[in-house]
Amino acid sequence: MGAFNHAFLKVTAKDGSVYWIEPTHDISMAQSTFKDTAGKMALVLDTQSPSYERVSYIDYENAVSFTEKNITLLSESRALYDIELSLQGASASRYTAAALYSSNDVIKDGLTTRLSGKSLNKKDIKYVKLPDLKSRIVQDLLFKFSFNTTNAFYKTNSGFGMMFAYFDDLETLFKNSEERVTDILMTPGTTIQKTLLKGMVVPNTESLNFNASNDWFDLSRNISHSSNGTEVLTKLVMKHAIIPSEFIATEDFQELRNDYLENFSDSFIFVEPQIHLDQCSMVDQCGIAL
Repeated sequence: MGAFNHAFLKVTAKDGSVYWIEPTHDISMAQSTFKDTAGKMALVLDTQSPSYERVSYIDYENAVSFTEKNITLLSESRALYDIELSLQGASASRYTAAALYSSNDVIKDGLTTRLSGKSLNKKDIKYVKLPDLKSRIVQDLLFKFSFNTTNAFYKTNSGFGMMFAYFDDLETLFKNSEERVTDILMTPGTTIQKTLLKGMVVPNTESLNFNASNDWFDLSRNISHSSNGTEVLTKLVMKHAIIPSEFIATEDFQELRNDYLENFSDSFIFVEPQIHLDQCSMVDQCGIAL
């Protein structure tokens, strides 16, 4: 018994579904297991049929983070960001009850810094709309932001440019795995980032598209054009909590690692306004307020 450090509840529904409920946690989540207990071994103290079994892993289809960004170029140094962040299933546990421990201002500052990549001046923030963060029950959350930012794009001798988003889990996996001899722990989940560069064109996008799929994760980046501008859709599905060392040692993994580092990580794009800023004289013409 000394091998077990706390008690929680296994519930079997009438349809056979199994739920692991943690009454010792500071928030309640019946739709998934928490990261610190998912996949761990548990001693089930059933008087009729006690058992030693593994707690359910996090279901990547029930742990979704979806970020939708609309970026409008206002001038050569400023851009308007309109962002919606949707956290679904287990992914919502990160901010559940956050308002019971932090002020709304602290939460807003942290989120805007995370989504913009830098600390913003309050005068540049148009609005931040938070969901109810006082409830201890994990439920889907939707955040909305709008802010202006300077130096949104890099200025180069070939025009405006920007870095692509990247995933911390994959950076850790591929950049620190060349001589790895142990398993790598990951967090199962689905992360989707959809970015619309309004009124902007990205040339030669075919070379920037990327697709990789294996037993452990799926990764894709697809760029498309429309009358509204250029859309970049990036998706990562992390299927398992553990990537075994046996897979990391294979040639297939090394080829995947090289492909990722050469064609996905640290990617940079050049963008061109569909209508030059100097030609914009009306709000409707460029879709922006000058």
